[in-house]
Amino acid sequence: MKNQREIKKKDPEFYRKLLALLIPMVVQNLMNALVSASDALMVGTLDKNSLSAVSLATQISFVLNLFYAAITIGTTVMVVYFLLNLDEMIKLPAVYRHYKKYQWVNNITREDTEQ
Repeated sequence: MKNQREIKKKDPEFYRKLLALLIPMVVQNLMNALVSASDALMVGTLDKNSLSAVSLATQISFVLNLFYAAITIGTTVMVVYFLLNLDEMIKLPAVYRHYKKYQWVNNITREDTEQ
């Protein structure tokens, strides 16, 4: 029987979906690179005061992009942690009911517990 990896390698629908995801990202990165390159060409013709003003203006967008990246990375880590610990959170009502019965106090002090 074929494993899932072999099936995906030969499935043309998989490659269509992959291209549908990749093409917008490639175009976005290309446009970003073109804007940066054209910005560098235009800024190269300016005097020192204008060049420093452009540098200060780009620092604001750089810090904003760092902020967005930190939120995105932190959020994904927390979501993965939450999903991995979901089975432990499901046990919480049963643990709370056991705690409210106070049977755990008797089990701590009892010497004839079965092991």
